[in-house]
Amino acid sequence: GTIENCVFTGSITNSVNYGTGGISGRSFAGSIITGCISTATVKNTCGYYNSDLNTGGIAGYTYGTIENCYFTGEVQADASKTSNKAIGGIAGTVHAAGTIKNSYTIGSVTGPEAGIGAVAGINSGAITNVYYLEGTTANAVASNSASSAIDVSQKTSGEMKEGLFA
Repeated sequence: GTIENCVFTGSITNSVNYGTGGISGRSFAGSIITGCISTATVKNTCGYYNSDLNTGGIAGYTYGTIENCYFTGEVQADASKTSNKAIGGIAGTVHAAGTIKNSYTIGSVTGPEAGIGAVAGINSGAITNVYYLEGTTANAVASNSASSAIDVSQKTSGEMKEGLFA
């Protein structure tokens, strides 16, 4: 299915690792999320260790396409659960069939340092023409196993207010 031109401005809290996102928890193959905005606080309080939390500002995980979307909220996970991963500003996990393109995030992502990414926590799909705000996290993608290089750029707040980007 397609989710198009929607805005979410609330908060979501999940205590399991099934998929938690500001627009969609789980986005399956063939699905499209397009033109959507999330200003949500997306929080995962899972008590387990060594878990893929699949928590993201737009989608918890995707096998489909996320395009022309942006995230300005907060993604939070328990930083003391240091082996947890798959926590990202746009998607927690981008599976091999998944794509994020023409999107950006200025939202904050907090959690176990090795498991968080400004754009995605885990990526094995395609990420193209995606931007994130400088200083949001140490990495654009925490773990990348995609067969092709990702096209992600870090921008300052000034750069995000200029020209074609604004």
